[in-house]
Amino acid sequence: MTSVSRKLNEDNDIFVDNTGNVALIFDADQVIQAIKTRIWFYIGEFFLDDTVGFPWYELVLKKNVNTSNIESRIKLEITKTPGFTSLTFFNMEFNQANRVLSVQFRGIINNEQTDNITIEVPANG
Repeated sequence: MTSVSRKLNEDNDIFVDNTGNVALIFDADQVIQAIKTRIWFYIGEFFLDDTVGFPWYELVLKKNVNTSNIESRIKLEITKTPGFTSLTFFNMEFNQANRVLSVQFRGIINNEQTDNITIEVPANG
């Protein structure tokens, strides 16, 4: 089954190609984009459902950060993304001084192993 979405640019805005058409993204690339979107999206950001999103303020943007709680939640967001089957590698680094979260992972999408995927989030809310 093919999954498809609108392609997003590096600023998470809809990507329009040089002919003015909205670009589409398919299959594994679509799942990876969905994972990135889930992690970048602040909880409460969507006005129709304030339970959707990642709890940045509750987990990351505070003093005395518990990195194991952040890691557990990131893994949950990755593994509950439709189309993502299993996580085969995970590494997370959080630079509290610079408020940058970097996640590297691999997994199974559509019965195929992904290459390394890196998501870097400046968590400076």
